Amino acid sequence: MLVVKLGAPAVDQRAAQADCRLLLLGYSSSSSSSSSSFVNSSSANLSRQGIARASLNCSSPAGPVAVAISGRYLAQHAQAFSGVNVHSSDACKAHSSAAYRNSSVEALLHFCSEQPLHLTLLQPVVHGVALAVDGNSTNSGIPALLAFGTINASIVGGSFINNTAGAAVIAIQQAALHLDSTEISYHVGQHARGVHAADSAAVSISNSSFSNMTAAGAVLASNKSRISITASTFINNTLNQYDSKGGGLLQFEDSATGTIIGSTISNTTAGQAGGLTAYGNAKAVITRSNFTGNTAASGGAVGVWASAQVTVDGCSFQHNTATTADGAVGVYDSSKVVITRSNFTGNKAGSGGAVGVWGSAQARISACVFDRNYAPGSGAGVWAQERAQVSISHTTFTGNTADKETAVAVTGDAQVNITSSLFDNNTAGQWGAAVVMGKRSKVTVNGCSFQHNAAKTTDGAVGVYDSSEAIITRSNFTDNRGTAGSAVGAWAKAQARISGCVFERNNASTSGAGVQAQEISQQEH
Repeated sequence: MLVVKLGAPAVDQRAAQADCRLLLLGYSSSSSSSSSSFVNSSSANLSRQGIARASLNCSSPAGPVAVAISGRYLAQHAQAFSGVNVHSSDACKAHSSAAYRNSSVEALLHFCSEQPLHLTLLQPVVHGVALAVDGNSTNSGIPALLAFGTINASIVGGSFINNTAGAAVIAIQQAALHLDSTEISYHVGQHARGVHAADSAAVSISNSSFSNMTAAGAVLASNKSRISITASTFINNTLNQYDSKGGGLLQFEDSATGTIIGSTISNTTAGQAGGLTAYGNAKAVITRSNFTGNTAASGGAVGVWASAQVTVDGCSFQHNTATTADGAVGVYDSSKVVITRSNFTGNKAGSGGAVGVWGSAQARISACVFDRNYAPGSGAGVWAQERAQVSISHTTFTGNTADKETAVAVTGDAQVNITSSLFDNNTAGQWGAAVVMGKRSKVTVNGCSFQHNAAKTTDGAVGVYDSSEAIITRSNFTDNRGTAGSAVGAWAKAQARISGCVFERNNASTSGAGVQAQEISQQEH
């Protein structure tokens, strides 16, 4: 199992301490502190860029805090700042790496220090700020609200509402940043995100919320950065900017690493992989988290590409939807996914209602439950194809529905190993209610139980087609139904080897209540 241990960035005990209070109000803000007031007032002045009101007050035993400002937006306000030394933007970002797609970073405020410093922003308020976000309006790259470089910083009780910018917060230059009890909502803009970590930065997020964003994502980790997310919520976000590798709400790319613990990702709408994407050589571990009601073209909740590795443990995937394939989790290219002790309930896709595995990807599924997932095509539970390799153990498939090949569908040159699992009450509108394999695929089934599965035509439980090969050992088939081969059907050039199995009370309306072998298939008891 992939293990990535991340927590809040360590604080250098030798570092100087600084406490700051920040207020940035744009022209679409309101004097009210409620988020609803900001949302309701945004339509009239959202297009007006700049800062209507700003204050920054810092206190540190080590003296004034160094901060760079955007001269374009904050020069007229800087004289009212206290406890800070204001520098030009270049003083802070001169050595920073590109934070997004080889673009530089321009921030309203850029905190950095050549000396060890731990900075705490106490209840910062950034509301209704609109920055230039198109390539023709600024020569300084992607604009952000706040940037942190070469610094250890915390944002506690922050409020970032109704802003237009490239990002609310960017951490670069190996910065260490912690967000606690912070809200980022109604954030929009080109390449807009709530939090972006790049350039080997380390970011931790706890007890925070990201909601109602219309952007490219909520959190992005890139360029060997590290992000940990704990007890946070991501609700009602729409992602309208994405590339061929997805545009998930939580994005891990390049060689970034991350953990998500005890968090909720729900009601995300995206082009690809609604909840989370990982690609490149990224690694992510997701534990005790919920993915509910997310929608995408493929990978409704999670999408994993290239050589990325993702581990999922103790999670819940409910009512996620993909318009084409892989309603909850999509595993692609040469990526690897391990899923343990997780529940997949009511997910839906054209094929691969819950999980789809493609290319040369590998998936290991253990101690999971697939319940009432749906695919109008194939594989309401798990869909493996091309050269995929999948192992399934100690897992229950119950009440899943598909037009054909319902619980587990295998095709292409895929190889699937299923052990100690239960297939109960799955239904196929045509054939193969539990496990079906086709083309040149290979499937082994050992120590499994198939009961009360029903297909409208053939293969009430298991169907073996084309030139595929099945090895079934020490398994029980009870009360399954189909017109022929109500327990096992082997067709065309398929090979089925069956040993040590029990067939009881299976019902076929025409032939093969236990095993049906037809055409030139090879079948052994």
